[in-house]
Amino acid sequence: MKPSGLITFLFTDIEGSTKLSQEFPDTINTALEIHNSILRNTVESCNGFVFKIVGDAYCCAFHNAADAVKAAVEIQRSLAFEKWKDAVIRVRIGIHSGNAEWNGVDYMGYITLARVARIMSVAYGEQILISDDAVQNCIKGSKTQSDLSINGEKSNQNKTEKDSAGSTYLSVGQFSGEKITPFNISSGHRVFETKEISFRDLGERRLKDVIQPIRLYQAEAEGLRKEFPPLKTLDARPNNLPVQLTSYIGRENVFEKVKEMIGKTHLLTILGPGGGGKTRLATQIAADLIDEFENGVFITELAPISNPSMIIQNIITSVGIKEESGQSMYNSLLDYLRDKEMLIILDNCEHLINECAELTENLLINCKKLKLIATSREALNCSGEQIFKIPMMSVPSNLKELSADDLYKFESTHLFLERAYSVNPNFKLSKENSIIIAEICRHLDGIPLAIELAAAGSKFLSVENIRDRLDDRFKLLTGGKRTALPKHKTLKAMIDWSYELLSEKEKLLWERLSVFKGGCDLEAAEEICSDEKIKKSEILDLLAGLAEKSIINYNLSNNRYSILETIKKYGEEKLKDNNGYEDFSKKHLNYYYEYSKKAESKLLGSEILLWLEKLEADHLNFQSAIEWSVKNSETEKGAGLAVALRNFWELRGYHSTGRKLYTMILGNPGELSKPLSGKVYLHSAKFAWFKGDYDQARNYYNESLAISNELGDKLSIASALTGLGNIEYNLNNYKSAREYYEASLNLRRETGDRYSIARSLNNLGNLAFRRYEYEESEKYYKEYFDLSTQMNDKRGISSALHNLGSLEFEKGDFEKGKKYTEQSLEIRKELGDKVGIAELIYNLGKVFSLQNNYEESKKYFQECISIYRDLGHSENIANALYSLGYLESSAGNYQQAADLFEESSIIALSIKNKSLLTDVLYGMGCNYLYMKNYKLSRKILKECLHLSIESDDKLKMANVLIAIAGINEPGADLSGSAKLFGAADAELLSLGNHPEDDELKLKEMIKKELIDKLGEERFNKHFEEGKSMLFEEAINIAVDS
Repeated sequence: MKPSGLITFLFTDIEGSTKLSQEFPDTINTALEIHNSILRNTVESCNGFVFKIVGDAYCCAFHNAADAVKAAVEIQRSLAFEKWKDAVIRVRIGIHSGNAEWNGVDYMGYITLARVARIMSVAYGEQILISDDAVQNCIKGSKTQSDLSINGEKSNQNKTEKDSAGSTYLSVGQFSGEKITPFNISSGHRVFETKEISFRDLGERRLKDVIQPIRLYQAEAEGLRKEFPPLKTLDARPNNLPVQLTSYIGRENVFEKVKEMIGKTHLLTILGPGGGGKTRLATQIAADLIDEFENGVFITELAPISNPSMIIQNIITSVGIKEESGQSMYNSLLDYLRDKEMLIILDNCEHLINECAELTENLLINCKKLKLIATSREALNCSGEQIFKIPMMSVPSNLKELSADDLYKFESTHLFLERAYSVNPNFKLSKENSIIIAEICRHLDGIPLAIELAAAGSKFLSVENIRDRLDDRFKLLTGGKRTALPKHKTLKAMIDWSYELLSEKEKLLWERLSVFKGGCDLEAAEEICSDEKIKKSEILDLLAGLAEKSIINYNLSNNRYSILETIKKYGEEKLKDNNGYEDFSKKHLNYYYEYSKKAESKLLGSEILLWLEKLEADHLNFQSAIEWSVKNSETEKGAGLAVALRNFWELRGYHSTGRKLYTMILGNPGELSKPLSGKVYLHSAKFAWFKGDYDQARNYYNESLAISNELGDKLSIASALTGLGNIEYNLNNYKSAREYYEASLNLRRETGDRYSIARSLNNLGNLAFRRYEYEESEKYYKEYFDLSTQMNDKRGISSALHNLGSLEFEKGDFEKGKKYTEQSLEIRKELGDKVGIAELIYNLGKVFSLQNNYEESKKYFQECISIYRDLGHSENIANALYSLGYLESSAGNYQQAADLFEESSIIALSIKNKSLLTDVLYGMGCNYLYMKNYKLSRKILKECLHLSIESDDKLKMANVLIAIAGINEPGADLSGSAKLFGAADAELLSLGNHPEDDELKLKEMIKKELIDKLGEERFNKHFEEGKSMLFEEAINIAVDS
């Protein structure tokens, strides 16, 4: 059983492993094999458990500390006595006791595991370091661990021994309270007998990223090396690094990158906005590199200083330099640092930027071994400076699939949890609040200070309350530490600090940039943010200044400026305080309205790819403009913007967004002109149809039709008729659908609009395909393709290729169908057409299904289901679930198939898509037939038959009759079943049907069962009787059965 609860951990690491592998490439692998054998055998023989191996480092767990100590001693002895060829393996070992739990994969217990790792990291090769917690547990355990053999007599518990050098020892035998006998430690290599293990007290030591100092001991025993250099702890070198009262969370990649950079330069400036974690990163780096600077590492805090002349005084005080009489402070500093190997952090330089730049340049010219880390919101811009822009903490992107355990995978949510637990021991993480915590961290842009302040609120507020109050975040996030700098006590104070350092025009531009959502490009900033106070020609330089000061970010790859939401909110409040928010929001609406009208026509031509990307970049700005327009009596302009974006939303799969915004606009219909109102109803109907809401779609189409008829707008009338035809198509009313489609095509031909004519041809092709009229379908599809090619309409070309591919699959020409499908998919991917991509992936799933390639087919079906779920596309989700169900049923996975068919049927029923429901019920009924659940199979197949009769789908009726003929439970009319089988078979022949493999498989199974029960002669007799029966008569028999 794996250790749990209070556990003693033993971590190991090979000293200088990289160097060994470079020096002895031929023998290192053999040496590592010996090392691995010694460690694994020894740990296991001492009742330990190796739970993780990272490279050559072992992570082991023990039920008690005594076993861990025994294992450590034996490991070091075995390694010391091993006869190494070239590469001599020396291992550092750290031992610590603490609480942790096994989760089935790894141990959970961040603090305990972090401490043992840090203890191990400060040891030397051949050394064993043990925490005071582990020593105390070892002592307690020795009362019952008679095999922990330490030579000694009974003694007082508090007695200690001194060696000749004055080091304090704790002999474990002293604390046993009983006579102890020698013990044996064995491994696969050597057996030793020892008389005593003792612990040398090394005193309290400060370890990197461990909050409080830890008392460390060195385990000593016969045969082990005893003398080592000073421990590589924070106490080993001079420093004034603050004791960190909280653990350092995440940012491993950032940490390693900055360490690498400081190794290659003498001046590294860490840039970022306030609260971004610059100071904490700098001090962590300094702590980690402390052993590389013989004269120490120091931090000097510049934020409290307002007088530049105090910078040098502050550094002198921080480093502990004595001023020489008769010498200036600058010369005293220079003389002291001239030959020192030292690292100094200049923290918060932004308000003294020029003076800091001048000083650092002079220091580095004269002090060759000195290295400096500056933290600032803008660069020092002096020679030799390397810049690192600190990123914000990682945040979850997909909340749908987020679990509670996933929060520890993201830096921001991990930080929130650590701080919440520290202020509220009763805080509990659950599936429900994990999503809310992720939302909080996303709203706060992953800014560490903001997250810490929010987490502090969990002492009094639920996470729901914290999230709901984030709109007023500057009042909410005020719980900073009393000992923190004033600018770090509240979120507002942090940003006030940055704001006050700006010029007046920079402040104005920051405020005006708050009207953007999702960033902007230079042109938009110039048009919207300029006025009599800021000229258009000044905007570029002002943007550059704000970017240099870490207020905004500039992305060179797309030439856009962005601003963190928290920084944006601050600017928005300032703009509202100055009564400018309404004016600049209106300018924002006007700009993006004109932009959308320009883009509208571009989406129908050869520049579609370029303009799709342009619209994507500003999608959040468009949404924001529409929402503001509705709330501020500017609905007409917002509606015009929404109408212009309809094709973008459709193509990129933003169906929920489009529907939401159109619904918002229709909430103020009185503010719209009639022509625009008709178009809004028309496009609202289409997005309702996308979502499977046919009732609302029909109402909106009829509203649009009435307005368009009144205005004589033929194209809008034709579009509404097409929409009504689509609804009838989905409801299996094919006759009505054809009437609508043909009426629409006639109107479009009258207008001569080639784009809309092409769409009508596609609709009629789909209808013919659905009715198995493949020649007519192919005629429409090819005309659609030719017309789209003439217009260079990539979307139309892709759609036509897609449909031609489906047609070829149905006709059995898989290679030709696959070729069409792959050509179409390539175009869809260029366009970023999520719906189209999913449809084509679905088609490939169908191809592989028809070719009996189960694994490939399943992969494609699952991929398209995932895309459709993200889009909220109910009809397509149901259709793909149905196809995956069919695949599972064909593979004999009947229960999985039943579950998939059930989910599909529920969706199809909820959106009233009778055409799809018919297919799903047929698949479900056949699946239950395979499962021999005849009662359920009959019920479902008869419902399917009723729907097929309603839509006059003779092919489906015939297939359903075949399946019903297979329902041969005890007492069934077998002769009647054979007649139904014959009637259905005759109808399929008359329709010229080419059955798929699954249909043939079912048909042969049913025929064999009937022959087995009736005998071949009787079966043939009734089969022939059925063939001569009228098909309608057979239908009536099945309905009444």
